[in-house]
Amino acid sequence: IDGSRIKLDNVAIFTITTKDNEGKPLNVSQDLIKVSIVGPGNPIAEVFDNKDGSFDVEYEPKLPGKYVISVSIDNKPVLGSPFTVNIAGSSSSGTTDSVRVPSQSV
Repeated sequence: IDGSRIKLDNVAIFTITTKDNEGKPLNVSQDLIKVSIVGPGNPIAEVFDNKDGSFDVEYEPKLPGKYVISVSIDNKPVLGSPFTVNIAGSSSSGTTDSVRVPSQSV
């Protein structure tokens, strides 16, 4: 997750994409996707099912600093999780980033 374009007081969005070993989208229940964010102000992550094996995650950072984003599927951390995002101190438009979840058994 690249935080260089994320701005304060704007909704930041990243996408979790789940795929099987053959690269096909997985049919994963939204209830199995868990995202937690620890950082200044501890923003709440909201997960939205795109119904195509991907999930959009939205959060709104209010303060500059280091944010640690943990992503798990069925209580198993995805490869690379937790992710660290550094957010600078200016406000402007939001952005979208992507998290590609490597093939995993779910």
